[in-house]
Amino acid sequence: MSERCSMCSCRRTVKLSEYWCRDCKKGLCGQCRERHDLSRVNHTTILFEEFNEIAQYVDDSTDFCNKHCRKYLRFCSLHEQFCCKQCLVENHKDCTQVIHIDEILKNIKMSAAFQEINGSIEDVSENIKRICKDREATMETQIKNTKSIMNQVKETRTKINAHLDEIQNILLRELKEITDKVGRRTQELNNKLDKLKNKLTKCQTCLNKVNKDGTELQTFLTMKRIEKEINHADSTIHCLIEDGQLDKVDFKTEIQSELNKIILNVDSFGCMINDDIHSDIPLVNRKMMQAQIVIPLAPKRSIDNITLNLQKTIKTSVETVEGCILLPNCKVVLSCFQQGILTFLSENGETDFNLSMKPRPYGMTSIDNNTIAVSADGCSPNVISVVNTDTKLVENKIRIDSEAHGIVFKEGNIIFCAGEKGIRMVNLKTNDISTILECELDDFSSVTTFDDNIYFTNRHAQAITCCDFSGNICWNFHERDILNVPKSLAVDKNGNIFVADMAQSKVLIISPDGKEHKQLLSSDDGLRRPTSLYLNKDTNQLLIADMKDQIMLYRLG
Repeated sequence: MSERCSMCSCRRTVKLSEYWCRDCKKGLCGQCRERHDLSRVNHTTILFEEFNEIAQYVDDSTDFCNKHCRKYLRFCSLHEQFCCKQCLVENHKDCTQVIHIDEILKNIKMSAAFQEINGSIEDVSENIKRICKDREATMETQIKNTKSIMNQVKETRTKINAHLDEIQNILLRELKEITDKVGRRTQELNNKLDKLKNKLTKCQTCLNKVNKDGTELQTFLTMKRIEKEINHADSTIHCLIEDGQLDKVDFKTEIQSELNKIILNVDSFGCMINDDIHSDIPLVNRKMMQAQIVIPLAPKRSIDNITLNLQKTIKTSVETVEGCILLPNCKVVLSCFQQGILTFLSENGETDFNLSMKPRPYGMTSIDNNTIAVSADGCSPNVISVVNTDTKLVENKIRIDSEAHGIVFKEGNIIFCAGEKGIRMVNLKTNDISTILECELDDFSSVTTFDDNIYFTNRHAQAITCCDFSGNICWNFHERDILNVPKSLAVDKNGNIFVADMAQSKVLIISPDGKEHKQLLSSDDGLRRPTSLYLNKDTNQLLIADMKDQIMLYRLG
């Protein structure tokens, strides 16, 4: 911001600003400020240093419309926007909740809302401190857990090694016993054979001497004695053979097959289990007032005043579209049941990515800005898949004990149409399943919610039903001349229900109490068997998907 005095600059004199006029939005030196205060007694001036401190946080141009460069005159409660005169003509001529800006700004600094925001800053700061303290405690716990896991691994390894050493020693002891026994038998046999060998050596020596020096009688007697020795030796050898003492000893071992299985099948020492435990930090929760700036709101508009203005039509190449979602980045996700894919479309309608899904995708609901849930329409297995729209990956599959068709996310739970089991609900944190309403629904059933009410379709009954979360029926919309095959539902921020009738190619709107209705679109507007609706409450945009080839984007008027 310029530090020169604006009035001095007009006189081609350079002086630094000492004060700032909030109303004129000009800097003033001390002398010019005195003249200024005399001529404009209702204007407020502050020190220029104080203005610079405020200017760090507040844009001084916020009094004017950026688009038309005109001063703001009104505030539209419906769109939560300040409006200049031109804005009122161009964008808010049909809005009924437009209030003069003075009514909003009256006593704003003394309002309870201002004090509430100031207190909320303190609360959030305190919550940040508590979270930081909790993170420090979490890091200490992680260090302890790491040491515990390392000790557990070492202890397990020690036990395994000790057990292997023990069974190895048992086997080696058995081996030693066998080899010792074989050794003893071999030694005993060698001793016997040595004795026989010695005797035969003596017989040979004796026979040689008798042959040389003995008489014929001596030779004859010696031959007889030696013959007996030979027969005895031969008999002994045959006895050794018959007794199996000369059998070869062949021994080997078979390593336990379970040990080989460890080598072949055990490819991991273990696995790390990473559970996300919901935070239980006791946060300060001073509830921010929904209407911090008290604005006198006009009554909600009747459905007679609600219109749909076409923004664009996109031709697609997909078939059997059963669900559609408009992402915050204006991209579109379609569930194509027959093709078994989620199709991600860019902002201009071109196919960005096809994600193959098993089981095939059916209904969809948005969980947050980058996460959606997808049902499987009774295809096995019965699961609800959680998909990250940024990474385009399935992050989780929640198993359920029934089929699921239409689904909707509500405060940490997914409510779904469960066919013959009626309207059911599964908690995303605990996976606990409960039944809200026992009734018989078909695979065309769709469901949505608003505040404490649940709305769902029933093709066979040709009806829209409203119930509360205890399963109590609030009302039924059953007009066969009006409604033929209700296929999909959406609800706006006022609780009005939008219905796509696939058979008659039209879109209806039903009042929150179910007593009034109006047709918004028909085949004359280009609808061709609409199967899915998605309404973005923040942008007031309604996405309509036909069964194939086409999606249409409307803005609520």
